[in-house]
Amino acid sequence: MQSLLLNDNTNLWKHLLITAIFSRIVILILTFFIPIPFGPEPPISPLHYQQGVDLAAYIDAIPYFSSFVGLREMGLIYYEMIFLGVYPEVRPPGPIYSWFLMGLRYSTENTVALSITIFVMESLTIFIWFNILKKQINLFSGLLLAFMPHSIWFGLLISSDIFIYFFSSLYFYIVLNQPSRFYKFVPLLCLLMVLSKPTGIVFCLGSLFLSKDYFKNNSEYFFSMFLMILILFFSIIYYLPYFLVEQNVIASNSELKEISHAGTSVIKNIVKFFYVFGFHPSESNLFFAEIIRYFYGFFFVLGFFLSLNFNKTFAIIIIPSILMLVLFLVPSWRYILPFLPLFIVLSSNFFVKQLFKINMQR
Repeated sequence: MQSLLLNDNTNLWKHLLITAIFSRIVILILTFFIPIPFGPEPPISPLHYQQGVDLAAYIDAIPYFSSFVGLREMGLIYYEMIFLGVYPEVRPPGPIYSWFLMGLRYSTENTVALSITIFVMESLTIFIWFNILKKQINLFSGLLLAFMPHSIWFGLLISSDIFIYFFSSLYFYIVLNQPSRFYKFVPLLCLLMVLSKPTGIVFCLGSLFLSKDYFKNNSEYFFSMFLMILILFFSIIYYLPYFLVEQNVIASNSELKEISHAGTSVIKNIVKFFYVFGFHPSESNLFFAEIIRYFYGFFFVLGFFLSLNFNKTFAIIIIPSILMLVLFLVPSWRYILPFLPLFIVLSSNFFVKQLFKINMQR
């Protein structure tokens, strides 16, 4: 048992990965026959048309990305904002999910194709993370990662967050495991993340601090940095209406304003920090859901602090993400979904090692 907990078994991660994928297949099949009766828009099932989380926003945005007329209308939003000083009333989301909705023809009569696509992307993401962290995974951390309900749940909700979750896992595969082999894909992945969610901005920022060791020579390094600066500039302009409208939404909603605007209060900002990691009541009002949320939340918080010394680029990405959530936006763990696998593995490994140290001292 000690060898399993301390990662002395080199094939353990493969068995846990198979368990993770198999469990997801079973859960997906079950939801075809037994829809989940709670969630943002129940019942949750591949056979039911959903608009919960923020799916409706991407459905509404399809006209912007489906024709030149739509692109022109969206361009007017930016023209009026930048040159005429008109405060935006519409916040265009990233176009990738809307393109998938169009391509898969998501509708009340055609729901399964999108659900299967999101399921495959979420499963591939967990596959990639197991490969990234295979040297760190032990029995405890592997089980926590395999059954981490956050990504499974968002996969069932066909959430837009699965896209950046997937693209960011490829990004971290390059940055954390393969510093010279796939470096050319870093700008492309950053662009895909920016076109998915605003969170992509912090990945662009972190990429500017990548070491030259990631690239074959100086010319390729500077060219990649030039591309990253262009993508970063584009992303800030593109998501400016999103941020401004988000601030209006928060200001006009007393409940959102209460949990979002902590001001200079240290106590409120600390509370908001823990809120980001899931320390708040479950909207489903299910007791077991809150227990799971707090259980994983403990490891997420611990993993966040441990990750700051794990990798410089990772730290540069996660710190601005947390600061933006705590200081300006509605706190939610969905925005830190790309980082949760590393948090859970680092923290659970640390936890197990500390337990063994305490046991050895007795």
